[in-house]
Amino acid sequence: MSEFTAALALVQTDRMEEIVRWKNQVAREHLDPVHRDRLILPEGMVSGLYKYVVFDSIERSTGKVYADPCHRIMGTHDDLPNTDWVAGNHWCVPLYYRPGERAG
Repeated sequence: MSEFTAALALVQTDRMEEIVRWKNQVAREHLDPVHRDRLILPEGMVSGLYKYVVFDSIERSTGKVYADPCHRIMGTHDDLPNTDWVAGNHWCVPLYYRPGERAG
């Protein structure tokens, strides 16, 4: 990691709670109502929303979390049909932190 990258990471780490709170507010208010078929976390769990995962095909996607599940990459031949289904049927909705904007 370069010194420049480390300096950016240090500043962002100090602001992590603000960033996570902003992204979750935007997701709850603007994305959840539009994307009913989405990844829903267990009660009480808070996500940093590195990716907002949905199970409907979308026009603008930031890609997939995993195109190939780990057991396929490693060649273990495990039978994990749910994992295979998620890998093949999820997309990620763009959600970027914009500090000048107010959520909502």
